[in-house]
Amino acid sequence: MGGQSRPEPAEPRLIFVDSSAWIAYLARRESAIQRALDSLLDDPSQLASSGLVICEVMQGIRSAAEREILERSLLSLDLLPEPSLATYLRAAELFRAARVRGITVRGTIDCVLAAQCLEADAELLHADRDFERLARVAPLRIHPASLGRR
Repeated sequence: MGGQSRPEPAEPRLIFVDSSAWIAYLARRESAIQRALDSLLDDPSQLASSGLVICEVMQGIRSAAEREILERSLLSLDLLPEPSLATYLRAAELFRAARVRGITVRGTIDCVLAAQCLEADAELLHADRDFERLARVAPLRIHPASLGRR
């Protein structure tokens, strides 16, 4: 009526939780990541995971208690789409872009996960220095509670 348009409601942000963040969370040591995940798990609808993260985290389960926590949290999250050939090519380009700038990225999986986050426009919660390095060569959105952001 009054000629003023209402702004569109903001899309809820998508937050991808890397295996390094889950490992930090399971350690139950007071940290920014642990506090962030505790809060985010109150409404996990904005959280996402991937098959690679599930595989990495589930391989490291050390107790029935950890398995129970993960079954209630990690395994209930939506998954990002599986990587396509384009995702893998983008991951390789991220690795090469870092190398050209003299930045060492230790793992291919982190490059694939970073490419998935870029494709999904997902913010990344992590405790892995490789993602901070990749964010120096790509517009990777890093959650404020992540390693190096405290």
